[in-house]
Amino acid sequence: MRSTHNSVERAGRAALATLVACALAAPAAVLAAPGEAHAAPKISAKSKTLAAGKSFALKVKGAKGKIKWSSTNRKVATVTSKGKVTARKMGTAKIRAKVGKRTYTCKVKVNPRISASRKTVAAGKSFALKLAGASGKVKWSSTNKKVVTVTSKGKVKAKKAGTATVTARIGGKRVASCKVTVRKGASAHVHSWKKVLVREAWEEEIPGEYYYQCACGKQFDTGSEWSAHNEQMLLDFADATTGMSKEEADKLAATLPKHNGASKRKPSEIIHHPAEYAYKCNCGAVK
Repeated sequence: MRSTHNSVERAGRAALATLVACALAAPAAVLAAPGEAHAAPKISAKSKTLAAGKSFALKVKGAKGKIKWSSTNRKVATVTSKGKVTARKMGTAKIRAKVGKRTYTCKVKVNPRISASRKTVAAGKSFALKLAGASGKVKWSSTNKKVVTVTSKGKVKAKKAGTATVTARIGGKRVASCKVTVRKGASAHVHSWKKVLVREAWEEEIPGEYYYQCACGKQFDTGSEWSAHNEQMLLDFADATTGMSKEEADKLAATLPKHNGASKRKPSEIIHHPAEYAYKCNCGAVK
């Protein structure tokens, strides 16, 4: 009986020990959950297509620390220190956001901006279409030459009532279009044009980017690249002076370029944008 009693008692103590161990382990599991649920940083858009002159804002969601913005082609698209991207002219550029050692990228495609995407005119009238931010030779065409024709310079001539689309192509690719509606000449509205200010003149500052300048003349984008360069120079010097006396090593060192320097910043670029005007009629037409 005593043996049976002892076995039961030992089993009870073992079960109690298991319960205590589980209770102690539980808080650690609960505390680990928030870290596991932390979302990785993510850029708000990986690609974007917009017309020349247009802008949009990029953000890096969940980023901790300072974000360094840059563009691979400032002639196509620029970006401010706040992540505001402005399309300049036709082409593609990559907007990069560097957070610590990670880099996030958004591919931006810029199309030319056509002066009018829709137009209503009377038969017999003409108007001109223009492309802003275009790169390359523009080829104009009409989907219905009986309704409207267009010259190689973008001058559109209304022939008779109907609709047609005037398309601009560069390198065989369609980059912009304007839908033209032609009304009968007798019922055509005579426009009374008034010049109005669309946007006041403004300035945009593109901040200069930081870089590391070594005394030997080389430049590096990051401090880690500059440090690696210095370390490699020390290793090369150590290899070159193997077996030399201190005097010989000092003489060799005096002939080599120095490898020190500091972080520098390129000057900011100020872009001046002139005021934009348009001509409007009371009927709502714009040219």
